[in-house]
Amino acid sequence: MPFLAERNTAMLTTLLIKNLAVIREIEVSFEKGLTVLTGETGAGKSILMDALQMILGARASKDMIRDGEKSALVEAAFYFPEEESVPEKLSSCLIDNSLILSREIFRDGRNVVKINGSLSNTAMLRELAPYLISIHSQHDNQILFEKELHYRFLDSYAENEAAFLKYQACYREYQAILSELSELEVKSEQDNSRVDYLKFVISDIENAHLLPDEEDTLREVKAAFKNKEKNEKNIKSATYALYENQESAYYYVSVALQAVSQMDGMEELADRLENMKHEIYEISETVRGQGQETESPYRNIDEVEDRLGEIYRLKQKYGGTFQGVLTYLEQAKDELYSIENRESFVEELAKKKAAIQKELTVLAEELSNRRRRAAKELGAAIKNELQELMMPNASFLVRLNQTEDFRSYGCEQVEFLFSANLGIEAAPLCKIASGGEISRVNLALKSVLRGIDPACAFVFDEIDTGLSGRAAQKTGEKMYHISKGAQVLCVTHLPQIAAMADNHILVSKEETKEETVTTVSAISESERANELARMIGGVSVTELTYQNAREILDLAKQLKQEC
Repeated sequence: MPFLAERNTAMLTTLLIKNLAVIREIEVSFEKGLTVLTGETGAGKSILMDALQMILGARASKDMIRDGEKSALVEAAFYFPEEESVPEKLSSCLIDNSLILSREIFRDGRNVVKINGSLSNTAMLRELAPYLISIHSQHDNQILFEKELHYRFLDSYAENEAAFLKYQACYREYQAILSELSELEVKSEQDNSRVDYLKFVISDIENAHLLPDEEDTLREVKAAFKNKEKNEKNIKSATYALYENQESAYYYVSVALQAVSQMDGMEELADRLENMKHEIYEISETVRGQGQETESPYRNIDEVEDRLGEIYRLKQKYGGTFQGVLTYLEQAKDELYSIENRESFVEELAKKKAAIQKELTVLAEELSNRRRRAAKELGAAIKNELQELMMPNASFLVRLNQTEDFRSYGCEQVEFLFSANLGIEAAPLCKIASGGEISRVNLALKSVLRGIDPACAFVFDEIDTGLSGRAAQKTGEKMYHISKGAQVLCVTHLPQIAAMADNHILVSKEETKEETVTTVSAISESERANELARMIGGVSVTELTYQNAREILDLAKQLKQEC
């Protein structure tokens, strides 16, 4: 496995922070290579780390906003050379090989995220984060104690992603079958009473002989019956007045016609009265025709009301709506069919289980074989890194413990074993590693896995806990070596590490009666000696500590030339 691939420098170029905690406004420019950030405890270095986490999509609290301000803003600019190969998700966001991320948080909880000036969201920041900055902190040291995560480190080294995804997909299918079988076993105990209920439901609904859209049709028929009752009264009244009455309009026109017909010269009026007589009759017949029966299986409105009442009863019991009743019926039939054919279902699932178990076994064995081969290489690679970090007698083993059954991560548990000294058997990291030792193990692991990590910038936030002397020096050399292939930012309290930097940024805190403000500035070579002297001597910086700082810088310069 390659340690590190040389590449052109994709990097974080600028970080702008406004109104975040004790920071009013700072803009930090970053260069390629190794950049260290130093400063007294409480100066605000952790706030810079919080800002980087924010721009990568981490959760941000409104409590981080500076007192008296409405919002806090973080912007970060990245540059990618044209020849740099970047993932499609990242390249689609670039403009002129640059990427500018902006995130503003408000006291009302709002977040405004922009990517190259266009509105976006924190989810998108989290998607881009793995390709931008990889942050390693003291918390990572504790992660090394979590056995469940060790297989992830091994799989990363072995490039097992494709094999692991195949196994996981098969494992999920296997678990789904097991769950279904278990559910069938539980349900079998409830079958008898459930069957009786389902048969009753099916009979109750089917005996109603519901028709599609019947409820809507019934309402239309009901409305028609109501309209018919009203019309029948009007029809009766109209036909009575027109024709069906001894004193109807037809009768009086007939009387008038008879009288006019006997008068001389009234032939034209007689014809008109004759026409009027026929017109009255035709109107009466037409009105009577409006009361003809319409096609309906129901004789009256009471029958319609009874049918609607039956549908209402079913709706109240099964589903709440007409369509819900029909759906409930189909579900009851399906469940009854499943119960009555459960034995055949169990047999079919058992066959599926055997087939998927066979496939899962093959995939698990393939994953295990890849892990076994990589385990030896990873152990040897980390041991070699530890030797370079002033642990010449350290041993590091990657042990695979076979599990009795399939697990979500495979058929073995991966465990890291470590020993710092000769004659001491390697044991789990959490049992024997000191703070300084675990810091070096962590750095060794990051160094080995660096060639796999797609990030363009690496941040080490005080992972040098527990280190001093020659071990601290070697840690600084290791970080410098990593920075030859990628940009590295390091927050440190150790002068040996700070001396190895290509660029040195000082984080300071200025206090007045009214406020506390964090400032950030790049310091010159001569100023670096003063800062290293402060890191060595603390409050009191003597000529001796200053000379010591100069010696550390001179030694670092020599070591960097030899790298």
